Amino acid sequence: MAVNFLDHRKKETHEILELQHDAFLDYNNGSIIKFLPTEKVGSFFKGYMDFYNNSLNISEKDKEEATKRITKQSFPLTNNDFDFSDKGDSALIFFNHRSGAEIAFGVNSAFPLPGNPYFREEQNEEHILRLLMDESISAELAIFCINTCKNKLPFFNKDLGKLYLADIDFLLRFWKKGNYHTKPSITIT
Repeated sequence: MAVNFLDHRKKETHEILELQHDAFLDYNNGSIIKFLPTEKVGSFFKGYMDFYNNSLNISEKDKEEATKRITKQSFPLTNNDFDFSDKGDSALIFFNHRSGAEIAFGVNSAFPLPGNPYFREEQNEEHILRLLMDESISAELAIFCINTCKNKLPFFNKDLGKLYLADIDFLLRFWKKGNYHTKPSITIT
């Protein structure tokens, strides 16, 4: 994202995000969220990006040219770029329809979903508060949690949680000041 030069208001960006969204759903068995151990984040992303790139049916010549441009104009990714061992034992990958795939740590217990083996009831409230208040986590992921899980989470049925829900848009705008209006974080090569 730090070197992203793409004007996200262009129509092509939204079309690419739609294609990536569809590929993510196909790759992840119809789900926009994936829970996994931190050491598997890199292999999941690589697998997903290979799946997406193959779904584009690009000729071998065009692939070679894109690889040359990437090598010449960018910072190549290494395995260390996907080393998240200092972030805990588990993560989630969420496909945000406004920005693309995003990784979040320390919030898995905010999602009592069937595909989440990392849900721990005793960490539930802490993870919900991090999800809502951490500016680095998108508002879309917080809203996904609320829309999908609020009936399964006692936090949202009690005093503080009920108050938060009543003013959730205002609170998310306050807590996620610089990140409330999510921008795409893709770069066309």
